[in-house]
Amino acid sequence: MRVTEERTNEVIGYETRSLPGLRTYWEVHFISGSAVGETEVREVMRTPLGRLGHRVLALMGKPPAGEVPANLRRLKEVLETGRVTSLDHSVAGKFG
Repeated sequence: MRVTEERTNEVIGYETRSLPGLRTYWEVHFISGSAVGETEVREVMRTPLGRLGHRVLALMGKPPAGEVPANLRRLKEVLETGRVTSLDHSVAGKFG
């Protein structure tokens, strides 16, 4: 992964480090919540080749519909505990 954009308290952008036409891009947006001290987090994932890219990821066992929630759970874990404990949708050995 490579960070492509960082704006404090607003957004983190990153991409996979693969061939240029096959990169997947993510943006994690941080928005003030309705209560004091609350933050809403939203992640957007853009895959190469549009719907075909989604299908390829699903065939590889990493369907995009599960990838975004898994990433957000891991981010929550890191922010709260400093480490990743949930390994769903992760590449084997990535967080080991």
